[in-house]
Amino acid sequence: MDTNNQKGFANIVLIVVIVAIVAVGGYFVFTKKEEAPKEGLSKAEMVHLITNVQMLSLDLKNYYKLRKGYPLSLAAFIGDDSYSERSFFISEDQINNYQYIISSDRQHFVIYTTLLLSKDKIGLVNGRPIDTVAGNVLGVVCSDPKIFCSTD
Repeated sequence: MDTNNQKGFANIVLIVVIVAIVAVGGYFVFTKKEEAPKEGLSKAEMVHLITNVQMLSLDLKNYYKLRKGYPLSLAAFIGDDSYSERSFFISEDQINNYQYIISSDRQHFVIYTTLLLSKDKIGLVNGRPIDTVAGNVLGVVCSDPKIFCSTD
């Protein structure tokens, strides 16, 4: 009778161990993981993109004051040698990091970049919280947490 009790006890212990292993495995499978940057841009590089959008926006607004209209494209803006008041320079190969849309009357613009982390996960830029544009601007969903927009 003692051996039957020991076999029954061993079976109960085995079941408890299996249930514990399944519970631990289930915990790791069903818990939400922290959003991590995808391969490519680091957090610092995303902050750099945001800063560049802000600087390009300021330069575009200055361009508008002088020319009474926004340039047709970023490439045209970067390549315009007659505009000497530019305070910010990006190379032609960096233009692909930014999207630029102007209204048909060239009176309004939106410049934006897509981020790999949502803006709230990036934190401060130049010691300040990231200013967000709400809603849609010229068809761009600026309220998307992974899009940083600047507009007039």
